[in-house]
Amino acid sequence: MGTAASRPLSAEELAQLQKETGFSFHRIDSLYDEYHSLARDSKDRVLRSEFLQMPAVAAHPLSERLVDSFLHPSLGFRHFIRGLAHFRGNETLERKLANMLSMFDEDGDGQLSVEQCHNLLACLPANRHPLISQNLDVMNKN
Repeated sequence: MGTAASRPLSAEELAQLQKETGFSFHRIDSLYDEYHSLARDSKDRVLRSEFLQMPAVAAHPLSERLVDSFLHPSLGFRHFIRGLAHFRGNETLERKLANMLSMFDEDGDGQLSVEQCHNLLACLPANRHPLISQNLDVMNKN
């Protein structure tokens, strides 16, 4: 994006993205550069594997679900930045939880089944704790 003269986003588009996502101009600029450096398929869509290697995505404990739910298939930069905005550091806990639950609500009914809850728990980093691992094992047997 660089200078204002070379920026492909108009001032209005940039202001709209800042308002929608809460990202600063600087963050939008760096995400834009990073997004446009990613490898693409024959239809000019960013490869799923490329999203998973991005530092902003790779650091997330639910990175694969995040990519599959909000980023892939790629529908362009605006889609990408709006997807990332779901998990910004200063997003409210309530909003983050709602977004996380929507990633596991595969049937879109607004509720998680027992299996969907199990899938969510199995993906969390806390499942590496022995007590939680034992409970997941018990749940698998039932």
